[in-house]
Amino acid sequence: MANIVLSTLTRKFLILFAFVVCVFYLAYRALFTFNDTGPYALTASIALYIAECFGIFNLFLFFIQV
Repeated sequence: MANIVLSTLTRKFLILFAFVVCVFYLAYRALFTFNDTGPYALTASIALYIAECFGIFNLFLFFIQV
């Protein structure tokens, strides 16, 4: 029984840790790494950022379902 509780707490901690890391990563990407040297570069940066947001959203859907 203790192993199940420890496993559940470990899982919740890792999910919370992943959430915090992902939020900081997305904030860092949005604030410091957008390439705004031209319209094509900005479009590519925004498209990549949206794809990263989608990937992180899918990660958290996975966490909820498993």
